[in-house]
Amino acid sequence: MYTNDETQRLTFAQVSKAKSRLYDIRIRVHVYPPFVPEGEEPSNYFNYSRFLVPRDVCYQLHCNCARLHTQLVEYSKILMLCMTTTKTGNWISTVDVVKTLTTNTFSVLQFKDTYEDEQLEKYKTLRMQLWASYRI
Repeated sequence: MYTNDETQRLTFAQVSKAKSRLYDIRIRVHVYPPFVPEGEEPSNYFNYSRFLVPRDVCYQLHCNCARLHTQLVEYSKILMLCMTTTKTGNWISTVDVVKTLTTNTFSVLQFKDTYEDEQLEKYKTLRMQLWASYRI
């Protein structure tokens, strides 16, 4: 996802067939925070692609609990899906769990090695074409 020209790193959200709500110009999704290793500062670097998926999320629309809630995201902010088609025609996810960083409260996900370069290049290209150049 891309929200503004200040955002350079990837932002991930989950679109659930059963739980996401479709509206005319928006969709209701869970937006996942980036994974930041303990003792490190959050990074805005565009190759930074690890993210947290809490094990306990909330699907209630009007709720004040401490769990992660859904947000409305405009379709125009969704740059790409983390899915691809295999040579045999099957749809598969291009992200996978990083087991060594996953805990009882959350999973850490990142691009699968096989698809990382392709997906990052696609993201960077789309972001620059549609929105804004990167600042170094």
